[in-house]
Amino acid sequence: SDGFCRYAMSRCAESQNVPLAEALLAELKGQSSVNLQTYKCMMKVYACVGRYDKACDVYQEIVEAGIEPDGVTYGNLMKFAAKAGRYALAQELLRKSEGTGCVKTFLWTIRIAGQEGDLPRAMGAFEQLRNEQPGMVDGMAYNIVIDACCSNKDMKGATHYFDEMEVAGLRRNHVTYNTMIKGYSALSNLAKVKEMIAEMQANGYTPDAASYSCLLGCAARQLDFDEVWRILQEMENRRLRTDSYVVSIMMQAARRTQCMKQAAEALSILDRPDVEICEDAIVFNTVLDACIAHRDCRHLDRALKEFQKQGSKLQATTRTYGLLIKACGTLGRASQSMEMWRDMLARNIQPNSVTLGCIIDALVEGRCVDEALALFQEWKGKVKCDTITYSTLIKGFSAINDPDRAMALYADMKTLGVQLNHVVYTALITACARMGQTKRADSVLADMIADGCTPNAITYS
Repeated sequence: SDGFCRYAMSRCAESQNVPLAEALLAELKGQSSVNLQTYKCMMKVYACVGRYDKACDVYQEIVEAGIEPDGVTYGNLMKFAAKAGRYALAQELLRKSEGTGCVKTFLWTIRIAGQEGDLPRAMGAFEQLRNEQPGMVDGMAYNIVIDACCSNKDMKGATHYFDEMEVAGLRRNHVTYNTMIKGYSALSNLAKVKEMIAEMQANGYTPDAASYSCLLGCAARQLDFDEVWRILQEMENRRLRTDSYVVSIMMQAARRTQCMKQAAEALSILDRPDVEICEDAIVFNTVLDACIAHRDCRHLDRALKEFQKQGSKLQATTRTYGLLIKACGTLGRASQSMEMWRDMLARNIQPNSVTLGCIIDALVEGRCVDEALALFQEWKGKVKCDTITYSTLIKGFSAINDPDRAMALYADMKTLGVQLNHVVYTALITACARMGQTKRADSVLADMIADGCTPNAITYS
């Protein structure tokens, strides 16, 4: 019956059984028995599995069916649109929901406007809610407008609403304090972050992992490593685990510092037993990037082993594979870099110019110049090849005393209009000079000068 189908659809949300829910919706459509409640059930199923884009698509079906959504449905749809990044749809929903009086609609208007950087609209929606439904302006509403201000680095506005909560007799909670802490951290205002944490504790709230992550991030951005280690020790004393946020913060600090001692100390956090580097692709990328920058071979080796064990769980991207290939090149493992390249293609992840440059560099570093050239020839029609990729190959042929193929690449660059620079010209001159081809070297030098590249000490040497 219709009632049974709708009941079964509602249970599909709990079990996350999308195919069954879709089949039940199709059955109800076939019986011309769909109504707003039916579509709301379908949206809930999609939302439960994180498929917010599909939940938004249901709205079009509602419109085509000639059904008018109620205020709650508009509010839910705005939430799904925001989570799916479909801000144009969110705006359309906002226009159509005007006059429904649904608090959810106001709250999601504030959220979406804040995410889009339209702070006046976010604050305007809050004021409208306060004027039209003053009894519904609670702590959650204040937290949302404070977050909109903090996200747009308007700490004056955030402080105004933060202070207003006390005047309105509303209790600030963990979310309120952590939002203010996040705002001050984004501005690298370490003193205000500490002040807010102290106030938080004075009002009976214990700072949590989110509070300390913001504090740590603020100190790390200033490269204040004494403060960084003090914060980490306090987190350890409070038995807060070294989560992905902490690892990411420490890797970014290691990447930025020019002091090898500070970098080594920051990278040592990877040796903690509770650190999982393959939990998140962004964190894994920061680990690889920092270790490559400081040529930390021990941790790179560990990262590659972790990826071989758990890489299938990771939502790897083109950047992830570029860094993996670069890591293999840093360790002098040309064959493993090719394994990573093949694994990337097997996952249907398409390479870009950076990834191609990484594999060419790894193969050239491993003296596999012929393999590098073959790969280059295979992909240069599919991926735009830049100056760096060409110069890497030319340097590779220079290193194995093969000026002919270096000059062939030079001709290719000129034909395709690829930008030439000091690195390319110097590598070409080196390739010719090593084999005693001085006339050829002189010709390249003349081209270099004619191209507006002034020879430097390295060129002449």
